[in-house]
Amino acid sequence: MGIVKAVAVISGGDSNNNVRGPIQFLQDFNRGGGAATLVKGRITGLTPGLHGFHIHALGDTTNGCNSTGPHFNPLKRDHGAPSDQNRHAGDLGNIIIAGADGVS
Repeated sequence: MGIVKAVAVISGGDSNNNVRGPIQFLQDFNRGGGAATLVKGRITGLTPGLHGFHIHALGDTTNGCNSTGPHFNPLKRDHGAPSDQNRHAGDLGNIIIAGADGVS
């Protein structure tokens, strides 16, 4: 299957709609095993500190988060913390730390 890539472009998200940036997703099936997904990018316009990151089931942002559907959950698991075995695959927890400049 090789390498699978996807890109999401973040736009809006706070009360001033200043949050912006591309996020890249990369899976390398050539490495075997579970083919973990590498998520990387640069987001600007955030308030300083920790931010949660989650992936929704749908890519439709015509009505903000209301149209993106539930968290990505292909295994139909319960909601849980990132350290829990039983959790949504799309709920990554507080993995984004923005600096004083609002960049992560």
